Amino acid sequence: MRPFRHYSIVLILTALSSAAAAEGSCAPDKYTTVCSNSAGELRVIKDTASPSGKYGVVWQVPADTSADVRDDGSKSIDGDADNFIIRLSDGKIIAKLDTDHFGDHARYNFNEITAVWSPDSRFVAVLHQTKWSTDVADVYFMPPQGAAPKPVDLMPVCRTLGRDQEATLRRKTGNGYEHTADVKAIANDGVLSLKCAMQVRKEDDYFGFAIRIKLNVRKNALAARLIDARLCADDNGPCAMRTPHP
Repeated sequence: MRPFRHYSIVLILTALSSAAAAEGSCAPDKYTTVCSNSAGELRVIKDTASPSGKYGVVWQVPADTSADVRDDGSKSIDGDADNFIIRLSDGKIIAKLDTDHFGDHARYNFNEITAVWSPDSRFVAVLHQTKWSTDVADVYFMPPQGAAPKPVDLMPVCRTLGRDQEATLRRKTGNGYEHTADVKAIANDGVLSLKCAMQVRKEDDYFGFAIRIKLNVRKNALAARLIDARLCADDNGPCAMRTPHP
């Protein structure tokens, strides 16, 4: 009976291994990388993978929704989708995002998602841009293991700086302005460079600010400390206009 019992154990272990592989796996398809886990089908959004290739920003195809397929093999849906940062080796979710991007392409008309990574893939800024404003500008830290700490939101920094400066520049309340953020880079030491801008819709009343922030990793959250900020005199260098995804 011993050979039979040994054979049964092998079968059980093989079954468990197969189930684990099915629960969390990633593989390329025609357009992007597709992962599957307990959340369902997760598709990596174009140009969002980390420099190390270890992480990616994905959108989840809703189980009850039929996705549209383009000629290039990319998929999208008509509506919002849940977004995550995942580990591409096994599809493990590292963080659930506040964005709701709905397709493989980074931009659809005026809806655009951007991921800016530090060279060592430890920090990432995830931004959701709409026609007039930045709706989400969150920065995450990728931990060695486990879930990511609570992100830091860059938009309050942009809005506060804009309100403070606008009163001096135009002697107005600042309430009519839309605010945008464009992260230029994140260094491995956590120094983040970004451009914050404020503009009244369809008017030339526009200001831009070049800002540097130091990110600090705490136990359960990421914090940001303002290093310096200056008013943009032109659209060069750190004050350059944002280039949308094609």
